[in-house]
Amino acid sequence: MWRGAARLGHAAGGHPTTVPRPESRSVTTTVLPDIPRHLYRQSGPFASVYLDVSRDHENSPREIELRWKELARSLAEQGAYDADVAVIETMVTDPSGEPGSAGRVVIASGGQVRLTEVLPVPPRRDIAHWGTLPHVMPLLAQQPETLAHVVVDLGKTTATVRAVAASGDVSETIEQGREESAHKVRGGGVAYRSIENYTEEVWADNVRTFAKTIGDTVSRVHAQLVIVLGDEQACAMLLAELDARSRSLVVQAHGPGPTDKTTDEGPGGQVERLVAERAAERTREVMDGFDTAHGRDTGLAATGLGPVVTALQQAQVETLVIVDDPSSARQLWVGPEPSQLATGEEDLRTIGAEVLGRDRADAALVRAAAGTGARLVVLPHPDVDRDAARAGSAAGARGAEAGTAPDIADGVGAVLRFSTPTA
Repeated sequence: MWRGAARLGHAAGGHPTTVPRPESRSVTTTVLPDIPRHLYRQSGPFASVYLDVSRDHENSPREIELRWKELARSLAEQGAYDADVAVIETMVTDPSGEPGSAGRVVIASGGQVRLTEVLPVPPRRDIAHWGTLPHVMPLLAQQPETLAHVVVDLGKTTATVRAVAASGDVSETIEQGREESAHKVRGGGVAYRSIENYTEEVWADNVRTFAKTIGDTVSRVHAQLVIVLGDEQACAMLLAELDARSRSLVVQAHGPGPTDKTTDEGPGGQVERLVAERAAERTREVMDGFDTAHGRDTGLAATGLGPVVTALQQAQVETLVIVDDPSSARQLWVGPEPSQLATGEEDLRTIGAEVLGRDRADAALVRAAAGTGARLVVLPHPDVDRDAARAGSAAGARGAEAGTAPDIADGVGAVLRFSTPTA
């Protein structure tokens, strides 16, 4: 199974957030959300820190302090500004709010925190990076698979519609339907049948209203999955009322019965599992598409750093595939705009870009993906379990299932939106 992930987290301006993480760890695709684009609009250079901030025993505060001092020393040796080091120290030495194992990522520039997030597990290694661009690959690689989805908790008189966008933003709508005679009565005769018919009409009206709200929500967040929980009869009625696209995305979650001792999985666990399964399915489709395009002479796939860089310059890339390799020494030259990247300084000047400097290739590639609306697939290195230097964050610390990345030149490939003679 592919594993890894790519979804940049939510917090900026010094307020960390945490997001529930599914337990499965397959590779994912997503359009990068607004926060990284905002991050890339900031002026560099950037100081990026990943630190184990676990507080699981009495000596933890002292250990965190010592680990931070090592990272601060490394940043100073790399030439980081004192103001950036100081503002990061404030973040990483304060309690994260997580009582056990946890990690912290902080990215700063100009003496201000540009992004910070509490990670549910510590990074595989503490990292201090000072460079032209923010170093976001370890964060992307540690994120779970995700996709835009809608969760509906459905009753006969109410529906709670919870939407999770691809960016991770969550919104919730509670739709209140009619309640008159909402419960059927027992008995017989014309009067009873009339009451029952009226009650069913009320249910039907409510469900039509709920279906309209759900359909609008699916369109708004471009949902790829609709999970429905709740009353069985209402769910059946809802399927008949939903628009065709929303109906095609529905998966009904069935909770365990009162005598079912085989599972204690609650609704939240079911939602996480279903989202992870659908995301993994979509990822397999993307990777199959990459393999197919790569195997044909269609000009719709690129492999290797040079060809992928050229495609990103022209905003050709639909899906960018990167093998997470923290030991990689490959670098790219970058200009002010995301699509301004090149393998050499003169090549960058040739496309008319001001030279900002050079940085890790994966940092430049991710910025270009964010700026051109490309999806991102992060794969663990094939030697992740054998070579400590290549044990990036893609496997996290979760005991992930082993997977094998495809053989991609320079560890980077792309599925293209359109072909050109130079693709």
